[in-house]
Parts: sequence; C-alpha cells; structure tokens
Amino acid sequence: HHFTQPNYSRGPTWVASGASSGISVEQQLDEAAALAPAADASSVPFYYRHDVSCGPVGITSSAAKAAATRAFVRAAAARNLTVLPILFPGADAAASTTACAKLFIDEGIRVFEIGQEWDNEALLPGRGGDKIADYNQTVYQHLLITLSGMSKGVRAAAAAAGTKVQVGVNNGGWLHYAWFEMLLRDQLDFDFVG
Repeated sequence: HHFTQPNYSRGPTWVASGASSGISVEQQLDEAAALAPAADASSVPFYYRHDVSCGPVGITSSAAKAAATRAFVRAAAARNLTVLPILFPGADAAASTTACAKLFIDEGIRVFEIGQEWDNEALLPGRGGDKIADYNQTVYQHLLITLSGMSKGVRAAAAAAGTKVQVGVNNGGWLHYAWFEMLLRDQLDFDFVG
C-alpha cells in the first residue's frame, strides 16, 4: 500500500525494512525484487501489490499521476516484478474502474484485485465471519454492487483492449470464509482469491 499508507513512504514512521525515515518507491521495489526467485521462462510472476484509487483524485485524474503510475509499473518490470493493482472505486464503480484498468492493461498488467478486505466492513461486531449470519446483509449488498461494478469495469477495459484478465477479491480474516460463500452465491464475477 505504498501510495496510501504513510509507513511505506518517506516520513517519520518505521517501515518493514527498519529504516526510521521510510523508504522510497525505488528502494521498496529493490527490496521486493531481492525476495523474488530468479526469473526464467518457467517461473510464475512475483507480484508487488499496489493500491490504486480510481476516484476523482486517482491515477487517471491527471497526466502527471498517470505518468507516475506508468513509471512505477515499468520500474517494477525492470526488476522482474509484476504489479498487482488493488483497485478502489470512484463514485461510478464500473466507469472509474474501466479507466484505471485500461492504464494498467496498456502496460501489460493482466491481474487485478478489487476492493481490500471489505468483508470487515459488513462483519457484525463480535462475530467470526464463518457464517453468513455474521454479516450485515444491507452493508454486504452495497459492497456487492460496488464489487460487481468494478469487476465489470476491469473486464470492459480488457475487452476493449482485446485481451483477457483475471479479477480477484480478498478478505481481512482467515476465518471470514462466509464472505466468499456470499460472493459465490450472488455470482460475483471473479477468478481468484488474493
């Protein structure tokens, strides 16, 4: 989450590397690349997850932000890393996500996550997340509509580019498997669990 959480950026906060003043994006990429296995023709991509705002201040809101995002994707690729965008929607989930996804697809990215641990938004206080009854269904329905719009947006960008993509969802707790049961029951169009 290096663009949205201060502990990954230059600042007064401790970061995983132990640097007391934060580390630059280039240093983060170097550290991630050092963890990656040697790349060869048979290896699977080594992903670096990356928050992406698709809203009014997101990566497509200015030429400078779009250029910085492209530079980040290219810098990762130069280190044999594949950026895995975690998309956060704008007001119109489908339209804003389409524009964001197009930028990444143009850079060769084919795998996306939509939302980030949104099961926690619908989880009722004190519940474990392993039962559908553990979730506020009104909140869940709002999240489902947004996730559905985001999935459609990513797939629309891929279709316009004549390519295929994979769309993933994730959760915020190892026991929250009822979240996925609900998404499957309601036929959210996703390919993997991140």
